[in-house]
Amino acid sequence: MKKYCLIILLCLCGTFGLSRLNAEPAFVEGMQDVPLSENMQPLPEELLIYDNLDEHVILSSAVASADKQPQIQAFYKETLPELGWTEIAEGRWARDGEKLSIDFDQNASEIFIQFTLETISK
Repeated sequence: MKKYCLIILLCLCGTFGLSRLNAEPAFVEGMQDVPLSENMQPLPEELLIYDNLDEHVILSSAVASADKQPQIQAFYKETLPELGWTEIAEGRWARDGEKLSIDFDQNASEIFIQFTLETISK
């Protein structure tokens, strides 16, 4: 009986572990390849997209608890280079003819994070 309980327990652990692995990652609104830190909530009503043949600009926002800014900054410093982004200044990244800016605006209890993705002018 103990053997069967152990097998069932292992199967359940495996099922729950796989479901976590298959969870869809969250991305910044309008930016399919810029991940959203788990500490942030997107603000889809703030999304603005300008696109024409030569250039594009995407503005997207998120909000988080004010005390989460260090973790969020560390998340992007670790994650963006893995996605091919090169940090060119604090909160400024470049990759394949695009520039990504991540800016923080803090009040007493929250920080607002503004993402700007734009074509680098040639």
